[in-house]
Amino acid sequence: MVNKFIDNSDMSDKNQFLQLSKNILDYKSNSRKQNKFDLLIIDDVFPSLKSGFRYVEFTAYLNEFNNSLILTSGKNIGALEKKPIAGVIGSYREKFPNLSHKVIQCVDKFPLNITNLVYVTFLNNVFSLLPQIEAAKVPFVFTLYPGGGFLLNDQICDRKLKRVFNSPCFQKVIVTQQVTYNYIISRGMCPPEKVQMIFGVVMPELPKADSLFMKHRWGFDKSRLDICFMAHKYTTYGQDKGYDVFVNVATILRQYHEDMYFHVVGPFDPQVIDVSSLSDRIEFHGSLDPEKFDSFFQNIDIIISPNISGKICPGSFDGFPTASCTEAALRGSAIFAVDEFNSAEGYFTDGEDIVLIQYNIMHIVDKIENYYANPYALKMIGENGMHRVRELYNLEAQMQPRIDLLREVMHSPIPSENINWKILKLNIQWKLSFVLDLLRKIRLKSITKNHRS
Repeated sequence: MVNKFIDNSDMSDKNQFLQLSKNILDYKSNSRKQNKFDLLIIDDVFPSLKSGFRYVEFTAYLNEFNNSLILTSGKNIGALEKKPIAGVIGSYREKFPNLSHKVIQCVDKFPLNITNLVYVTFLNNVFSLLPQIEAAKVPFVFTLYPGGGFLLNDQICDRKLKRVFNSPCFQKVIVTQQVTYNYIISRGMCPPEKVQMIFGVVMPELPKADSLFMKHRWGFDKSRLDICFMAHKYTTYGQDKGYDVFVNVATILRQYHEDMYFHVVGPFDPQVIDVSSLSDRIEFHGSLDPEKFDSFFQNIDIIISPNISGKICPGSFDGFPTASCTEAALRGSAIFAVDEFNSAEGYFTDGEDIVLIQYNIMHIVDKIENYYANPYALKMIGENGMHRVRELYNLEAQMQPRIDLLREVMHSPIPSENINWKILKLNIQWKLSFVLDLLRKIRLKSITKNHRS
């Protein structure tokens, strides 16, 4: 389709924005309905570099689909950035001047009927947009990542999922974890033909393979074993990521080895959990920018990821392996990770390209002791893991299936008849379910009160 909304040939940024605004206003006045965008992406933190997977994925879409646009509210930008969303957008426009007119800060409701397809990530985001999407009767695709309102065995979350999947505007969902696929399929929430499984996550540009040869390794050109913990902090003691387990493991190993050193990356400090017994054997690096990963992981032998579900709230869980683990593995560090949901099956091989650990302090200590005594085996885990992660997470492996899916939906959306009636029926059912829940709670409270009396 020729893009009549945006013609960026020989246009300054200012003129591009003026033209875009005019095109949108024209469409709102119903004068140019035939000239819709092919793809409209809606998000709340893009284009923050701190959310690397969004940054790379969405930028790839803007480059791939000429007739595309991103609306970003910046609603949750404070969790990632110190500067406001306008400044983050400004930095992005400086880096990608050819895409500058395709990223707009949106502070109010936007006319979604200017597009043929909406794309969103995370359950909470798509659910909050559902009324607008359905009012515009526009097809949508979303990625159901762990987090963002998606909880296992949670009644409210299940209702949200069913409401989204039952929408006559819903086309396809991308899932990135086998546990997610199994969950929505086994519960009959979504037909298998509408689910696209793409393991992993879109990663920022991979470091060059020759970084492997700059790696310093325990037992070869390095006389100390360096062990890292790297994560965001969502709970008081970082229990969801296993920071408490990491500190306990480090404390035990410190008692027996003078050549083991420990590193913490993320918003943690010595006051989160007392680490005084580790003295100078532990170093806190703070939150690192991605451009510092190469130099940091050059000396890291192992990254430990003892994360566990249900610590943030019941039903919460993490992706496997975490983004921190894949960043480390890309640079030759060995992943030692808890695999609570058997997510490694078919993707990683324990003892070959990853070391699977239990959520148990002494089990982790024993695993580290085994590889401490065998530097060559640890080196092979790191090297094999690096090659495996490159296979799974390279840009083509991650992006091509996503691009193909979106293009397929753009060209051949799944039709739905009687949309207005279906939406009305779903909204009535949604409200009725909450009324029935309230009545059940009142009845249960009354029964309990009568029983006690």
